[in-house]
Amino acid sequence: MEIWHSLTTYILFMCIRHTDYMNDDQEVQSLLNSTINAIKKVLKKHNNEIEMTSFWLANTSHLLHCLKQYSKDEPS
Repeated sequence: MEIWHSLTTYILFMCIRHTDYMNDDQEVQSLLNSTINAIKKVLKKHNNEIEMTSFWLANTSHLLHCLKQYSKDEPS
């Protein structure tokens, strides 16, 4: 069993998986776009805080890894 290092990543990933399971590609794309825009907004607001930047860098990297595993893509 894989240990999830971040609840944030896990929640985002499970929301994406649920939306994908509902077979609604437009909703998946909307959720991903909303997530990206929200992260950008937070990073712009806290642009001088290295902790916030590293937090979201680690989370987005882990989310990408989870999405690749879920989609059965080969790791790059």
